[in-house]
Amino acid sequence: MLLFWSRPSFKVQSPSKICVGDTANLKASNGMDWTWQTNNGQILSNSPEVFLSNMVTGNASIKLSGLDANNCLGDTTFTIAILPKPILTIKPDIDTVCELDLINLEITTDIGSVYLQRGRLASPFVQVQFQVSAFFTVEAISDGCITEVKKFIIVIPKPVIELTPDTTIKLGSSLLIEAKSEGVITWRPGKNLSCIQCTQTIATPDDITRYCATADNLGCKSENCMVIDVEDFCHPTMPNILSLSSPNNHAFCMPINSCLRDASLFIYDRWGNLIYQGKGRGACWEANAAHLHQVYTYLIKTNKAIEGERNFRGTVWVGQ
Repeated sequence: MLLFWSRPSFKVQSPSKICVGDTANLKASNGMDWTWQTNNGQILSNSPEVFLSNMVTGNASIKLSGLDANNCLGDTTFTIAILPKPILTIKPDIDTVCELDLINLEITTDIGSVYLQRGRLASPFVQVQFQVSAFFTVEAISDGCITEVKKFIIVIPKPVIELTPDTTIKLGSSLLIEAKSEGVITWRPGKNLSCIQCTQTIATPDDITRYCATADNLGCKSENCMVIDVEDFCHPTMPNILSLSSPNNHAFCMPINSCLRDASLFIYDRWGNLIYQGKGRGACWEANAAHLHQVYTYLIKTNKAIEGERNFRGTVWVGQ
């Protein structure tokens, strides 16, 4: 009597898709004497399992042949999709940054979506900032295939600058000012300084001046500033009496101090009414007989860039 068995059907544990560069593990069961081969006849393995790697994008057709418990030959063919991994581009390619600097990055991928530190980017343009050295992770994901860039970003601390404190000097005097810090020191403005790129420099300002020191440590910069006020630089000496009988002493004029170049002169009568207003060194109030034997108040208003508005007040008497 002849016995007939059904053609064997084998079970295969296999993913339906893998990513280029990944490895797929294929396993066969309920049989023996296995042969794994590609669709072009290349033998991959004769064991119950095989590892697929170095696959190119496209569809891979795999055929499994073997015997069942009755020594009947059977086979099964299946297809695995080989998916491309995204191409991830980061510009500029950073690995060292300055502490808390804002870095403008352009992160793009040919397919899929981009994730920065696990958060999805809505735009390829993004700003990043680092306070301490840390890992920086960017991923592009397309249909489960991941391209990852993970690098350690070195953060260079910005230099701390210790400066000579704000101070006041006499007009014509000099002061040694110092900036203590790592890196190369540069002072600004350079006017009235003995040295611009020095830790110590001698300042001889002729007006109130803010001096700022910039420290450059491996390309990371910080700035700190101090102010030198110049005493008696802008204290005009004004007359307190005008004489109408004197051709040279009946006008009340703006002094020629250089700091008063753009100042304004105001004259008020004893009731507080403004009777004269002028600006600049050419401003002069000409007293006449109507002003005789009266006391007037003057106000000089000048603006200084650093300390704000400075005013000078006084009185002047008009006599014969």
